[in-house]
Amino acid sequence: MQLIFAARRGRRVLHQVNLQQTAALSTRVPIVVSHVRRVFRLANTRPTFKAGTSTLNQLGAVLQRNQYSTTTTTTSADPAKPKRRGRPPKDGEPKPKKKAAKKRKPKKKVKKVRKLSEDALEKRRKQRQEQKVKDTIKALIAESLKKEEPKLRSPIAWNLFVSEKLKGIADKDGKSSALRDIAVQYRELPESQRETLGQEATKLSKENEEKMREWVHSYSPLRIKQANAARKLLPKYMAKHEKSPTIKLSPIHDDRQVKRPVSAFLWFFKERVATGEYRGLPVTEISERVKAEWLNTSDSEKQLYLTKAEEDRRRYITEYRDTYGEDPNFVKEGGSKQKAEEADL
Repeated sequence: MQLIFAARRGRRVLHQVNLQQTAALSTRVPIVVSHVRRVFRLANTRPTFKAGTSTLNQLGAVLQRNQYSTTTTTTSADPAKPKRRGRPPKDGEPKPKKKAAKKRKPKKKVKKVRKLSEDALEKRRKQRQEQKVKDTIKALIAESLKKEEPKLRSPIAWNLFVSEKLKGIADKDGKSSALRDIAVQYRELPESQRETLGQEATKLSKENEEKMREWVHSYSPLRIKQANAARKLLPKYMAKHEKSPTIKLSPIHDDRQVKRPVSAFLWFFKERVATGEYRGLPVTEISERVKAEWLNTSDSEKQLYLTKAEEDRRRYITEYRDTYGEDPNFVKEGGSKQKAEEADL
């Protein structure tokens, strides 16, 4: 277009271009101009011409420059292909691995703490205490070997007679009404039948003792000792729990258990009771009198009983180790460890 404008303005431009070029331009300029316009639209630039050079040369230079600019801009402007940074990989060289995007850790949800009232807190404390006592009772029952203890028949003549008569009666009301008749029949039994029931009771008692002894000896002495300790603590915890029934378990008799040591006062007490001076008196009064005599006894006279107590304590430590395979509690604590070692010498 600038060429046409220049031709219209004056002849000066036409004198610079020879007739052959003007003839060629008449046919080539519209095609070139349209092509240049199309290139400029793609490159979003405007053409610039320098004075003193031919129009065709300027158009060719502009065309080449804009063609290069269009290729570079179209390739780099593609958002789908990321720009490559650094040197290109050589032949045979593995392509660099893309770094994996770091996963964002989910934010932790902070639980809102709801404040409770004093009554609610006190109620929760009571529930925890009750649950703790309940768990302790459950653990003590398991420790006491209550469920493992064999069930034995009662070795009493009356019980044997009643159990024999109540066979086949399953109704509770029928049993309660039948007990009256059974009691009358038991009173009217002849002496021979009573002796037979007594013999059966004695036999059953021996069988029970044998069964119980076999069951006790199936456990170690230490396990039986732990079971007896649990049976001793069980009523105390059941009294704390209102809903639990009171269960009284008799201690398990085991002839392998070690007898506890006797103190110096008990040695003195046994000796004074053996004299017969306090015969017929209640136990509380006997204890008060013997205690008063012990307080008035001199240290030289007490030494005899103190020596007996020390010998019995050494005996207890030795038997405890041999039977249970461990030291007594007072030795474990360290207070009498030196004396325990002297007992082994």
